[in-house]
Amino acid sequence: MCGNYFKASSFRRRPESQSPLQGDSGLRRNDQGIFLSWQDAAPAALNREQKLAPTGLSRAWRAPVERLASSVLRFAPRHQRGFSLVEIIIGMVITAIALTSLTALLYPQFARGVDPIFQIRAAELGQALAEEILGKAFDASTPVGGNPPCNPCSAIAGTAADADGQARTTFDDVDDYNAYCQGFFNVIDQNGTDLTAGNGIYANFRMQICVFYDDAYAGASDNNGTVAKRIRVDIFPPSAGLVQTTTPIRFVFYRSNF
Repeated sequence: MCGNYFKASSFRRRPESQSPLQGDSGLRRNDQGIFLSWQDAAPAALNREQKLAPTGLSRAWRAPVERLASSVLRFAPRHQRGFSLVEIIIGMVITAIALTSLTALLYPQFARGVDPIFQIRAAELGQALAEEILGKAFDASTPVGGNPPCNPCSAIAGTAADADGQARTTFDDVDDYNAYCQGFFNVIDQNGTDLTAGNGIYANFRMQICVFYDDAYAGASDNNGTVAKRIRVDIFPPSAGLVQTTTPIRFVFYRSNF
């Protein structure tokens, strides 16, 4: 009866980390002497190992063989699983909500991002107008060279054409610019060119220029002054097409009687 079984001591137990069919090289010789990878040799070797294993020792062989089978299955290709229609619809809804929130958050920032550019351009226009106005005579009655100073001086008109009847291209004294005090006007240079027309860099900009006597330099109007005139130049940058509601870039300066 004992002759029908192998002795337990004749089976050398392999380390737990090494498969019974996987050696150091990962190859195993089949019955015809051909070396195969241990993955290819696993099915046939499994059957042979079960045949060679005595009935009394089958449990000792079960653990390493199961580890071998699990190793083979781990390297076997797995079937890829796609998305169902419900999952796709849910993903689209979540994406739409996220994009809507992101757009609502970033769009105002984009709109305000051009404000510094508009302010710089408005400042350039205001400075150019201020230099032009300061280069004009104090009054229509001021002689060439500014001496002697006018006294009395002419009244400041506030109509589209000043008291001298000057057009934009022929403005020759400070009072003439007060024609742009009542309302919001396109920015027109001394050559009569409308800088705000078309799609140029100053499109939709507006200006307002007010002049009045202020002999005390207090910011209040003196109806019949003779010493100084206060000049205010406002440049309105565009904002959603409502230029008159925006905060202007303001220049305030004085022209003395000389």
